[in-house]
Amino acid sequence: MTWRRKGDKLTLHWVERGGPRIESAPASEGFGSRLAENAITHQFQGTLDYEWLPSGLAVTIALPLESLTP
Repeated sequence: MTWRRKGDKLTLHWVERGGPRIESAPASEGFGSRLAENAITHQFQGTLDYEWLPSGLAVTIALPLESLTP
């Protein structure tokens, strides 16, 4: 996992490796994926992007810094 701050955004990049080979994105989303998407996009006004690579899943989350402060 890596992170960086650029301007008014915080970007988190998470890459999974070492698991079974991924042939394609899953056919449906589970409860946890829907919960994460809802929290990131609606509660924090951010974005959540998945990249289903053969070597593993890569996730990028971008959040406006103002949404992280009380």
